[in-house]
Amino acid sequence: MNPRDFLRVAANVHNSEDEAERRTAVSRAYYAVFLGARRLLEAESLPLSHFHEDHRLVPDCLRDTGDEMLADVGDAIADLRRERNMADYDMQTPKFNQAVCALLVEKARAASGSLVAARSGNLGPGRPRACAPCRTPRPVRKGEERLARRRRSGVVGHHQATGGRQGWDSSIGKR
Repeated sequence: MNPRDFLRVAANVHNSEDEAERRTAVSRAYYAVFLGARRLLEAESLPLSHFHEDHRLVPDCLRDTGDEMLADVGDAIADLRRERNMADYDMQTPKFNQAVCALLVEKARAASGSLVAARSGNLGPGRPRACAPCRTPRPVRKGEERLARRRRSGVVGHHQATGGRQGWDSSIGKR
């Protein structure tokens, strides 16, 4: 299945009168971009676990590529994840009206378009490979204070933070 199919579902229900359908649109919009980005990173030979930690690692990895467009996708994924968590778990939040859901679906559509450009190689001649940025810290972008603290403390990138797939035991599904 193509993760962009989730974006089609989100676009079909984000304008619904039914709050449950609008919340579902937010969730599907997030997963369209998150799964597309994870697929892109795996194509670049980045070892991901396919467990909950990927929801944090994928945007961090995109921000670490050194490519402004992919960093923006990482920011969009982080934003969409926060919204998805509220839509899925915080039933007291009345924020998911049609206008908000339309903006979130559009944010996902734009991020997904950037991922398509990245997959087709339309990022220009200096397109970074997945692991190189982890060895070369870049200036801190807005909203990355926590990541900057990790770098200053000696944890430069996601590979050192998670150990990649080292220690993975597929027979029990845990580290």
